[in-house]
This record gives sequence, C-alpha cells and structure tokens, in this order.
Amino acid sequence: MSRNAALAELQDQLHVSHGQIFTYLGCGLKYRYQYVERRKPERISISLPFGKAIHSALERHYRGVQKGITEPLGVLEDIFAEQLAGEIQSTEVPVIFKKETPDLASAITMGRNMLRVFHTEADLGDAEVVAVELPLSATLYSGEASATEYQLVGVIDLLLRDSQGNLIVVDHKTASQAKIQAAVDSDLQLTAYSYLLTAVGHAPALSNTQCRMDVLRKLKTPQFNRFDTIRTAKDRRRFAQIANLALQGIDVRIFAPNRSWLCSDCAFSKACSAW
Repeated sequence: MSRNAALAELQDQLHVSHGQIFTYLGCGLKYRYQYVERRKPERISISLPFGKAIHSALERHYRGVQKGITEPLGVLEDIFAEQLAGEIQSTEVPVIFKKETPDLASAITMGRNMLRVFHTEADLGDAEVVAVELPLSATLYSGEASATEYQLVGVIDLLLRDSQGNLIVVDHKTASQAKIQAAVDSDLQLTAYSYLLTAVGHAPALSNTQCRMDVLRKLKTPQFNRFDTIRTAKDRRRFAQIANLALQGIDVRIFAPNRSWLCSDCAFSKACSAW
C-alpha cells in the first residue's frame, strides 16, 4: 500500500498529521492556501516528486528484506526512474528544478547514484524489519492530558527491532544540505512517530523511543548519513502542546505569512505576494 493510500485510510475522522502541523508552523498563509482553500499549486519543486520516488524504491527494498529477499539494485533504480518520470510528465503545473538537478534526466541520474550508495552502505546489522510504511492513528491529547477531538495520523517509513527487542523508528530523508545532530534531536516528525507508537501500545507509555534518520544526500558523489536519537515522554508531551497550539490558531483562522528559506519552493508564491 502506498503512503498516500495508507494515510487516506486513517483520515475518516477529524484528523491532523505532522505534515499539516509543520506547514502551519512554517507559514500559516501556506496552510490556508493548501488545506483550507485547497488551491491548485502554482508550481511544484522537483524535491517533492524526487523524494516520493526515492521513498518508493526504499519501500520496495525493505519489503524485500522483510521477506528475506535482496532486491537487485536495478529494480530499485527502475522503480525510482519510472515513478519520477511519470509524475513530472503528468503534472499540469510548472516544475522547479534545482542547481544539482537542472532537468529530469539529471534528476534521474542523481537518484540512481543515490540508490547505488544506499544499496552499498545500508546495513541493518542485527535488526529485523517489523513494518514498512506503517499507518498509525491515535487520539491527540492536550498538554493537560485531556483528549481532544482530533486523531493524530502518520505513516512510519520503517520500524525495526534490534537484538535486545527494542523498537527503532526510522525516517528516510533526501537532502542537499548536510543534517546536523541537533536538528535531528529536535525533529518534530520523529517525535510525532514516537507519540503514535506509544499511544497505540506498541511501546510503554513512559518509555524512551529509539529513533533514526537515514539521509541520502544529493551530491555529485552522494552520501548516506545515519543519525540516531531518542524521544522521551517529555518530548511527546511537548509535541502535543505544540500541536494543540497550532490547532487553536487554525480554529480561530490565524493564517499569518512567514518569510523563510521555505519560500523558494512554495507552491503559492504568487498568491502570497498578492496577499
């Protein structure tokens, strides 16, 4: 099941995802255009379909590992190339290409090179694959530990179990810029996954969650970087407070614009300039 299909199954009830919270915290006006008004994007960044295509290839790899199969590199490359080309060719809006990937052909070459590095360097060690693209839904609680009307929904890229029986939440990323440990330690998406994992009973409520971010770098010579981090019960409470503050702002229709580095890829830049 694709990530979009998995999320769709979770969204029958009043819900909020990490992506919605991240969008609102990054720019309230973008949230309004995307989720309230549901405007058609003016353009899309190549980073979006590129990341989705890489995710599809990694999903195929880990589903194979779960079954005791090692998928050939060529299969992963073809999955990536076919999905990326299909999305770019079918889109009705302009695509913003990047310096490192100035056109579709170079983007496909970059992705193939990244998957070669992944295929060579990704090693689970003694860990086993528990789930791939795992959809989860749980009641979102307030900072005062009272249930809200919202369900927090999300799809965990990869769930592992190490030789000691500990679960490890893994999130896949593609990036041009280097990640630093501090950014991974404060990443709200991993905290949201930890919240979901404990809320549905996969891990004790007050336990620490072992998390990992696997980053494929878009470089002339691609790199595969792995960052380990943990999430505590305190981190999950803080996330719930942040999520609820975002929802309060949405409920009272506070949609303030926020200029940042995210603007260069924004799908609503013209609407924002005209606001």
